[in-house]
Amino acid sequence: MRPSMRFVEVKSQAQQEVMALHRVRALLIRERTAWMNQMRGLLAECGMVIAQGAARLRTALAELLGDADQRIGAILREALLEMSERLRSFKERLKRYDRQLEALARSDSRAGRLMMVPGVGPLIATALIAAVGDGRQFKSGRALSAWLRVVPHEHSSGERTILLGISKRGDRYLRTLLIHGARSALRYAPRKADRQSLVPGTKCTARTEYRSSSNGE
Repeated sequence: MRPSMRFVEVKSQAQQEVMALHRVRALLIRERTAWMNQMRGLLAECGMVIAQGAARLRTALAELLGDADQRIGAILREALLEMSERLRSFKERLKRYDRQLEALARSDSRAGRLMMVPGVGPLIATALIAAVGDGRQFKSGRALSAWLRVVPHEHSSGERTILLGISKRGDRYLRTLLIHGARSALRYAPRKADRQSLVPGTKCTARTEYRSSSNGE
């Protein structure tokens, strides 16, 4: 009765297990970020503002928690020590999940082909395979992009072409990984001279072209 209706592909058990690893890893990252923000807030109330970044926070904590540092009291010092131990636990658990996902990517030929794309690593490859599978349910790459909501909304009429922003619907986790992978590829494009990093017909890199287009030039 409805031949144009699209159905969701049933995921296999292996796909669900790999996606479970990604979900737990993302949860650990959110919890680690919450703990670091809490530590920054506690120190800011005492007049000590820590720069952004996990490495800068660890360096500042190593100095503050020293025995010779008297800028914080014993009660706050004990609380920060306990929170630092929790952060180390988060770091070790994240490394364990990363090693497990890397092992899965090495053992899957599909992930190996995906990682040949600039900006695609074990995280993106395993997450994309777990979410999409073999991809036969999509007629084209643009259909996959539309499913991921990485294509802009179009509000055009006549000869006016108006492209709006991308949607927040769909798989936000996978879309976030793809966006970070694209940013990584643009970041290292100036260091390469291959055909993918260079804009056709010019001597500038893709990153330079991206900056020019974003500035409206």
